[in-house]
Amino acid sequence: MNIKGLGSWQQTRNVIFETLAMTIDRQNAAPESHDANSDYQRLQRLIDKLLEDAKTHAINGFRIVDDNIGATTVVKNLGAQSKAAKKEADRIKESTKKIAELTKLVGDLSKLVIGFGRL
Repeated sequence: MNIKGLGSWQQTRNVIFETLAMTIDRQNAAPESHDANSDYQRLQRLIDKLLEDAKTHAINGFRIVDDNIGATTVVKNLGAQSKAAKKEADRIKESTKKIAELTKLVGDLSKLVIGFGRL
């Protein structure tokens, strides 16, 4: 299935994570500091923002896929296949029941034949 909008979503995801990786590398190279104006803390705020952006972007990706599935016949086809599978399962269940009944009948006939043999 070709998912409309997924290509641009993937490009944006790549940019977010490439920027995140570079920011983490820069933070690792910076001296650790608790000063809110330090490079370390400024980079930490950027990392936190990028992680939030990544979560939001992931949710948007699910929406893109969901919207594309809703615009196709996939769900309808799955429903039809599910009904067909249930019908086949019911047919097999009924056949199994008939085989069990026949097996019982053969057992009863065997007992009858054995009974006649004793006479």
